[in-house]
Amino acid sequence: MTEQTTSRRWLNPVLVGVLGLLVLLAYSNSFRCGMVIDNQVLIGNDPRLRNVAVENVRLIFSQEYWWPTAGVGVYRPLATLSYWFNYAILGNGENPAGYHVVNFLLQWLNAVLAYFFSSRLLREKLPAFFAAALFALHPVGTEVVTNIVGRTDQLAATLILAALLCYIRSTEATGWRRAGWLALMSLSATAGMFSKENAVVVVAVILLYDVVFRPRQLRECWRPLLALLPVYIVFWIARKLVFAHSLPSQFPFTDNPLIGADFWMTRLTAIKVLSRYLWLLIWPAKLSCDYSYNEIPVVAWDWQTGAALAVLAGIVTLAVWAWRRNKPLFFFIAFAAGTMLPTSNLIVLIGNIMGERYAYVPLIGFAGCVVVAAQMLPKRVWPVVLVAGVVACGVRTFARNVDWRDSLSIWRSAVEVCPGSFKTQKSYAKAFYDAGLDVDYVIGIAERARAIIEAKPLTLAQQSYGVYADLGYYHVDKAERLTGSPLMAGVTAQSYRRAVEFLDHAAAIEDAVSRELAVKLARQNRSPSEISHMGDFHIYGNLGLANLRLGNFEKSIAAYAHMQKLEPGNAKGYLGASLAQAGLGRNEEANVLILEALLLGNNDEGIWREAFNFYAARYPGENAVVINAGRPQLNVQSPLVRRHLCEAYRQLARAYRDAGMEVQAGQIEEMARKEQVCL
Repeated sequence: MTEQTTSRRWLNPVLVGVLGLLVLLAYSNSFRCGMVIDNQVLIGNDPRLRNVAVENVRLIFSQEYWWPTAGVGVYRPLATLSYWFNYAILGNGENPAGYHVVNFLLQWLNAVLAYFFSSRLLREKLPAFFAAALFALHPVGTEVVTNIVGRTDQLAATLILAALLCYIRSTEATGWRRAGWLALMSLSATAGMFSKENAVVVVAVILLYDVVFRPRQLRECWRPLLALLPVYIVFWIARKLVFAHSLPSQFPFTDNPLIGADFWMTRLTAIKVLSRYLWLLIWPAKLSCDYSYNEIPVVAWDWQTGAALAVLAGIVTLAVWAWRRNKPLFFFIAFAAGTMLPTSNLIVLIGNIMGERYAYVPLIGFAGCVVVAAQMLPKRVWPVVLVAGVVACGVRTFARNVDWRDSLSIWRSAVEVCPGSFKTQKSYAKAFYDAGLDVDYVIGIAERARAIIEAKPLTLAQQSYGVYADLGYYHVDKAERLTGSPLMAGVTAQSYRRAVEFLDHAAAIEDAVSRELAVKLARQNRSPSEISHMGDFHIYGNLGLANLRLGNFEKSIAAYAHMQKLEPGNAKGYLGASLAQAGLGRNEEANVLILEALLLGNNDEGIWREAFNFYAARYPGENAVVINAGRPQLNVQSPLVRRHLCEAYRQLARAYRDAGMEVQAGQIEEMARKEQVCL
């Protein structure tokens, strides 16, 4: 008896070590994957991660997840704090390897927690091990583990499982030990919700455990509810404070077409999507990082909807059967369904119609169901079946990691699996362009994205401005490359005209979205001026350039003026407008704009050269340019230069003020006072 007890004591660490080895083998090639999709925005472009500073930590907890870009109502400070830990504390910066190591360790931890949790339900270590291994190695999890910012789902799973295990331990303890376990449960739940919103299901999971395994002690369920109540209050208050002055959340229709559907069509399509998740869990042969418009058509009824409803009825029937005959199976089914519900679009609409990352936490329940079902096979058969399943999952995960290597590979695989998604086509084109490949081929791919958007009638606000903005930019770039070739003059002009067409449409879409947002602000008794500085300045910069090249100088000036309003610190907006003003013979306005660009980028030799050329060509007798130590300089003693500089300071300060950047406007005015050019 003593020997048996000793051997069992060693079994847990052995199985934990084996889980770690399996996860390492399956994800060993993920360490070489780059920062793709949202990683560059959330890690590479987040100034809060740059260094170890208290102010950065304060910003992480006081600003939303996507800060400083436009928000979508997402608050995940602990996830951002983990990126900061990698970036600043560990010094990983934008080297992805360190982030992948942390994700691997989290996946191992989640496998261990799933093992101990399943052990409680299944009462046997080997089945629990298989459940944990299937969960940890399932290829659907690659969008969470290999995609660095999928860490949010990893953290949510860690803390949901930790909270549940703490609660289970509290039911076995008394006195201060029970209070201690409940306190740890509350702490885990709090951390989970501040990592990702779907951790709010923790209270439902805990109540589910009581209903299934402790029905006679349901009268004691007030204890976890009382312990978790402050958690939900703190989470609600924190979100209210963070989003008090934020703009209303804007979910693009093209990311989730259910936003534009009626109630029943939305629910029927959501059920169809749930059946698609189930099929991916059963047969993950074809995986995609995107399922946007119109990969999953929103329809009232088709054969897939009927099949999905039949599958749903079958699952409900199985759950009813398991309620009396197999409690673990019932719990795993209910766990998977309950943790899927917040992101299913059945209750509330979220930002996407479908995403494999949403199946990560429910995957724990699915793995448990597979193990319970396998145990119904003969004793000598079910372990072999599960070993085969674990190996198959590990091999598929290893292969899937290769797709996440870089932007080109991940979007190539997405186009192969979901060719009907506008975003896969659009992003594939962008990946090709960034790789320096033929621009005509890039335009051809981008046109497929446009064809998807235009296949069905959509309002302007429902369309994707990015599709048209990208096409406009590609045509501008093509034309710029051909400029100077007399034989290609016709092609060049045609490309500029196409660019203007696409960019005008992109601007119209942005304007329609802004008008819808203004209506929402008005309902909240807020001023529409809050969105006056929103928009993609690249659209107007490219539109200004295309019109400039076509000789449409007034339109070019208007586009560049809008660019200055959106991005007053970008010198290109002033340089382009200067050329357009010069094209109309407005030398004074052109020179002032050149000086505005000079004030923003005074170390840029190109801007200095433009300024010298303007003054030398247009004001040869004004002594505006002098030679100092063999180098040309603007003569600030010249009345003409001083007058232009004064106006440049004034207009630049006004541009910052119009963009809502009062501090920067004040700094510009202070510079003018120090230079004493506006006396």
